[in-house]
Amino acid sequence: AIRDASKTFNDLPVAGLGQVPSKTQILDSSGQVIATYYPRDIFRDPVKWNQIAPVMRNSIVAIEDYRFWQHGAFDLHGTLRAFFSTLSGHQVQGGSDLAQQYVKNACILTAKTAKDAQACTAFSPARKITELRIAANVEREMTKPQLLTAYLNVAYFDHQAYGIKVASEYYFSVPPSKLSLTQAALLPGMVESPTQYDPVANPQNAR
Repeated sequence: AIRDASKTFNDLPVAGLGQVPSKTQILDSSGQVIATYYPRDIFRDPVKWNQIAPVMRNSIVAIEDYRFWQHGAFDLHGTLRAFFSTLSGHQVQGGSDLAQQYVKNACILTAKTAKDAQACTAFSPARKITELRIAANVEREMTKPQLLTAYLNVAYFDHQAYGIKVASEYYFSVPPSKLSLTQAALLPGMVESPTQYDPVANPQNAR
């Protein structure tokens, strides 16, 4: 039964993640920036691993997925807890681990309509299984540092701040590489689901 279930899960066809909207700059012939554009008013400016302070990386792991460096394709303990809580009719649990949270956030940010965005957090076992399958693919395709960086670049820190760069500059006026221990400890507490802000349905809320 376990073998058959595993094969069914591994053979489950799922779509890949779309291109997450991010900051785009228009340059003139000399290379000077003449305009900055944020697709769909999603204020997001991705950074690289070495542009994020180690204390920030450690802080988000400690808060969101303390077994991140130990578990495999997904955290079985956290996943089962979230899955059975959903089945029992209780409040839908968080993404369980960073891979699943990354998949959920990327799904929301690439959604074309408000209805599509809501489907990314639908209250159903089918949605959770699909999320798990995509997360398993992500874990196989990315290294742990790449995944952690990707998650920090799509995490929603409230006030239309998507990603660690926009959040660190918005709240503390510093780049993510310069975040202090205190600042890095505060930011994970601000993380929430991007469904709190739907740029498709509420463009007037864009900063």
